[in-house]
Amino acid sequence: MSRTLTETESWTTLKTSPPQQVGFGAAYHLLGDNLVVESDVRWLNWSNANGYEDLDFENQWVFALGLQYKPISKLVLRAGYNYGNSPLDDHNGFIGTGLSNIQGHRLPTYYYETYRTIGFAAIPKYQATFGVGYEFSPHLAVNIGYEHSFENTLKATGTDLTGQPVTLENNLSGNTFDTGIIFRF
Repeated sequence: MSRTLTETESWTTLKTSPPQQVGFGAAYHLLGDNLVVESDVRWLNWSNANGYEDLDFENQWVFALGLQYKPISKLVLRAGYNYGNSPLDDHNGFIGTGLSNIQGHRLPTYYYETYRTIGFAAIPKYQATFGVGYEFSPHLAVNIGYEHSFENTLKATGTDLTGQPVTLENNLSGNTFDTGIIFRF
């Protein structure tokens, strides 16, 4: 059963689950074990993931290629690149005064499109990664990584709550730094 939210009501809980994933990868060792070339492909089932099916998420394919080079026994250098189609596509021609359904709650389509367009960080298609790892001893290693997500844009055009033309746009890029410490016992 669905309910229509009024202007004075709020809805603050969106129940989500990560998408089912299926993947396959392969690695090839060169120069002894000093150079490794790796690739993988993953399929993410967004269209059936709890919380995303009502937001028109589409399934996603991600293709990745990576290199790992070990110039000396304790040092590892890493680089990678991946492409994944965005699970969200542009929506054009929506009627903002209409109603949309999210998890049994009906809300104005303008709010739905605003949330869908600017509320998710899943739109970058291209990422480059770099990393370094160092083994200080047989019991201690440190890994540091960096990922850059190149800018991508998601747009929705239609009408707002008053029927006036509106364009919603999300331009997103990102940078992530990771650090890992490995203790072996």
